[in-house]
Parts: sequence; C-alpha cells; structure tokens
Amino acid sequence: MLRALKLQGMAEKTIEAYSRAIRRSAEFFGRCPDDLTAEELQAYFAALMDESRDNFFGPVIASTPVDQILTIDHVVPDATVPAELKVAVQ
Repeated sequence: MLRALKLQGMAEKTIEAYSRAIRRSAEFFGRCPDDLTAEELQAYFAALMDESRDNFFGPVIASTPVDQILTIDHVVPDATVPAELKVAVQ
C-alpha cells in the first residue's frame, strides 16, 4: 500500500498519515489491516469523521469493551427453555 501511495506521488506526510490511520484501525479491531472488511473500515472511518456529533448511545467507537446490564421484564418463569436476549450492535 505504501508503495502504491508513493507511486501516485503522495507527499511523505500524507503517506505517514495514511499509515498511522491504518495502524490505528488495526489496533482498534485487534486484527491485521489485511483481515478487516470494507464494511468495518467504512464504519470506523465514518465514525472518526463524525466524532463531534452527539450520539444518543454515547461514543460511536471506543477501544475498550463496555458491559451493559439490561433488565428484562415479563419473562415467563416456568418456560421450558431459558430466556435469551440477543443484541446486535452496528
């Protein structure tokens, strides 16, 4: 990638900024940048660009995990299978 940026005539500072951004995204996801999907990178960089906007759920991107306790009402106490709550975060 760095070679491609040099061949495109990018300035050294630009190449350093690109390299730093890719390194930080890899650190955030805990994986090699080559293993990140386009969707993951798009979400990551879009959130960085939108950092100043208020978000109802808090910061869009955080490098530390967050535990959230949810209270579930109206669970059937004598159900034949245990209650299960699935949460997907996008």
